[in-house]
Amino acid sequence: MLHGKIFRSTIAHGLIRKIDTRAAGKLSGIFRVITIEDVLKIIPDPYYGPAFHDQPILAHRKVRYVGEPVAVVLAEDPDIAEQALALIGAEYEELPSVFDEVAAMSSPAIVHDALKPAGTFADLKHLAGRTNTNVALDFRLRRGDVEAAFGDADRVFEHEFRLERLSGNTVSIVSTVSGIGDPGPGFEHSPAG
Repeated sequence: MLHGKIFRSTIAHGLIRKIDTRAAGKLSGIFRVITIEDVLKIIPDPYYGPAFHDQPILAHRKVRYVGEPVAVVLAEDPDIAEQALALIGAEYEELPSVFDEVAAMSSPAIVHDALKPAGTFADLKHLAGRTNTNVALDFRLRRGDVEAAFGDADRVFEHEFRLERLSGNTVSIVSTVSGIGDPGPGFEHSPAG
């Protein structure tokens, strides 16, 4: 069985100038250290995402957030994999960052160079890719008379609302470990969902 650990970016936004995995790859017990260069040999367009293909499998040319996966270490032991992470070096050219979704709409700090619709959702298939913007899509409703509706309302509330990122998923770990050996000729462990 191999154990994987992810080397992650330490800056919010920057061009990747160098990733040095040589020392990590020489550590005893390391099977492989993978970067985007390895991925590109198999998958020429390494981007995915449900609505937009804007997420690279591993950081490609630049990092877009603190903690973005940059490299993966595969080792025979989780402790060796962890040691190998400490031996990976990365050099970045830091770019301006934006940390507020409202400011991002007009910020000169562009996080995604291109937003390419994934074609997954029928109602988004008409969208063309966008460049030089942080706004993936916008929608303007031009129907009715807003001022008249406010005038006829019993109460009008004005406030700015900000919500945390939400997920409608249950809280559980989704993983499976399979192998040969103890506790028998073959085993598989999966958490109850």
